[in-house]
Amino acid sequence: MGIEIRVSFSWFVIFGLVTVLLATAYFPQAYPNLPRNEYLILGFVTSFLFFVSVLLHELSHSVIARFNHINIRSITLFIFGGVAHMDEDPSTPAAEFLMAVAGPFASIILSGLFAGAYLTAGTLKLGVLFTGPLLYLAIINIYLAVFNLIPGYPLDGGRVLRAFLWAITKDIRRATRIASLMGQAFAMLLIFSGLYMIFVERAFWVNGLWFIFIGIFLQQVAAAGYEEVVMHLTLSGVKVKDIMTPDVVTVGAATMVNDLVNDYFMRYKHSKFPVVEGGAVIGVVTLQSIQDVPRDEWDRTRTRAVTPSFDKRAEVLPEMMAEEAIARMTDIHVGYLLVMEDGDIKGILTMRDLAGAIQMRRNLGV
Repeated sequence: MGIEIRVSFSWFVIFGLVTVLLATAYFPQAYPNLPRNEYLILGFVTSFLFFVSVLLHELSHSVIARFNHINIRSITLFIFGGVAHMDEDPSTPAAEFLMAVAGPFASIILSGLFAGAYLTAGTLKLGVLFTGPLLYLAIINIYLAVFNLIPGYPLDGGRVLRAFLWAITKDIRRATRIASLMGQAFAMLLIFSGLYMIFVERAFWVNGLWFIFIGIFLQQVAAAGYEEVVMHLTLSGVKVKDIMTPDVVTVGAATMVNDLVNDYFMRYKHSKFPVVEGGAVIGVVTLQSIQDVPRDEWDRTRTRAVTPSFDKRAEVLPEMMAEEAIARMTDIHVGYLLVMEDGDIKGILTMRDLAGAIQMRRNLGV
């Protein structure tokens, strides 16, 4: 569907850990006296299919988002599951509700499919290598659906709560704030439950650690989710030209690094400058660009030699919306955009400009 699927490095950690726990704890208890290599196969296959289930859960959100004309840029699998990256929030409470319930609904459907496959495999007497993973996946997908329906943002249940509050109050900021606080409260409950398991019910200390890690993660995401909504609302209708830094100072590619430091970085107190050669921008030089140049070579090294290659996607038009600019920065992993029109530099937009604009508009209540 044109959605990029990304895998965080942290995902490999959790994939390996889940595989080991299934192979050394769950399956040996559920099906004793099997050969060791069969436990490893059971653990690997089950772990893999579990994360396929997580991916399908996230894709279900994406399908409903597409029906509501919301672009999903990518889905990232990481240590605590998956997250879909949207260009914008749903425009109505109904769209929010449908997107939210799509995930748990998909997990319930998957649970039913795995349960049916388990019963079929049992009837055909296919053995534990087939029935073991299918039974586990039927159960775990129900758990996944129930956990996500907890009414705390950013879980699916929290988004359902936000949809109802949004419909009642007609204020998405207020609705998000309440749902976010519910999410943070649930996160604290997980953390305290984890501490209880570690220091009181010591037999469950491993589960306690999981509760703490998940609680910390949810607390941070719940708080960040509210700030993200505020940011979108604050920048709604704002264009790049409204918040960029105009009158950009450029550096010639032939400029020696010694002059670059003294005449530009020290003089203007900026952290980056566009570099031009032959009237065209060849890149953006930053303080980090010159850190690897020895001090005694500054007077014989030219700026072009320390200027990173320029990604043309970092060129934007003044009429681009600020929210789209943020998405562009995220996609290409840079902290700036050059604002160009008809080949001329009209300004530069940095994360500092964006943060300043958001803070100023929030303070002014606009």
